Parts: sequence; C-alpha cells; structure tokens
Amino acid sequence: MDVLRIMELCTPENMSLAELCEDAQFKKLPDGEIRNYIERLIEIASGRADKVISATRKLKPGLTDICRSKGVSVNLIDSSDTRAGRHFRAEIYYDEKIINIMNFSVDHIYNALIYFNFNSGDNARLISIDDIIDIHIAHELYHLIEFNDSQYTPDMLPSVTGTNIFGFKRKLSISKASEAAAHIFCMRLLDLPFHPKMLDYLCLLANGEVTRDRLIEFLEELNGQ
Repeated sequence: MDVLRIMELCTPENMSLAELCEDAQFKKLPDGEIRNYIERLIEIASGRADKVISATRKLKPGLTDICRSKGVSVNLIDSSDTRAGRHFRAEIYYDEKIINIMNFSVDHIYNALIYFNFNSGDNARLISIDDIIDIHIAHELYHLIEFNDSQYTPDMLPSVTGTNIFGFKRKLSISKASEAAAHIFCMRLLDLPFHPKMLDYLCLLANGEVTRDRLIEFLEELNGQ
C-alpha cells in the first residue's frame, strides 16, 4: 500500500493539531488563535531540541548516553512487568530516574513499517529497531526536560477560560500540549523526515482498525482547519 499521501499530510502542524484536539480544553481555544498556539508550541519544542543538540554536538553521544549523563536509566521491558497497561508505549518515573520502553510497542511499530515497506526518506533506508527505540527515548526525554526545568509546555502557552459549576471563570491549561511538543522535540532531535505520531496511524492501518481512505479523509480535514 502506498503511504506517500499519508506522509505528506502528517505535517508537524497537522499532527500537533491532531494531538491537541484529543484534549477537551483545546476546544475552548478560539479558532483564530489555534495556528498561533501551534506555531508557538513548535517553537518551544524545537528550541529545546536545539539546546540538546548544541550541548552534545562535539561528543555526539547516543540518546541512552544523554539520559545516562542526566542520571536516567533506560530499559526495554514487557508491559506486564510495570504499572502501565498495554496501551502505554513508554513510561518515565521521575523520582527513580527510569525510562521504560515497552517491547511490544517497538515490535508493533516495526512490524507495521515492514508491512508498508516504509523507509526514512531520500536515503531509502528502512527504519530499524534502534531508530524506533530512539524515538521512544526522545519522547520521554522531553518530559524529563520539562520536569527538570520545572517549565511545563502547557504553562508556557496561552491558557483557555473555563467555567465551574458555580459560574466562576478560571484559567485552564491544555495538557496535551506536552505530548504534542514531545513529538516535535523528537522529530527535531533525531532529524526525522516524518512526524512520530504518523507511526500510530500506520499501526492502526496495518491492524485494519482504519481504512486508508478514511485515514486520508481525516488527515485532509485536519489540513483544512
């Protein structure tokens, strides 16, 4: 199956929008502010990736080495051995400084990419198991940076106005902004020619949970917003 059109539609902007739309609070953001919100989110995440790249350019360490330098261990494990359910791809325990990558998630993504004979762009190189592991690590590394800096992405972006049962208005953050930013950080840090969230859609497609036509329809709707 040709996935080129899907890859074309999975732009950083569209994928950020898809992630944010999963947050109920995001619907409270005025339409005229959505693109500016996404642009600022991408700027924050890209800036954090550039900072890591700049700090490690001379040493050229791997992501595991970067985590080790921060006192964080990275483990590949089965989800049955953790407190997370099977829907988790990875998890991070800040106090213990542990990042756990789920084996089933790595295998799931790899099998989907093999099914579609998906490559990483102009060099036509198939995505490897190590590449997929790095994608997982980079995503969790972003959350670690948020935690260590005490600067969470939702708090760095415009809030929305919510109303409680007594009619009082209050400012609310869009929590999914952290997930959307982690994807952008990962894409920038690893210099990926595709957005990581696209991998979730390819897995759904490979599993028969969505048809190609319906997925493209959904992505084109995002593109038109």
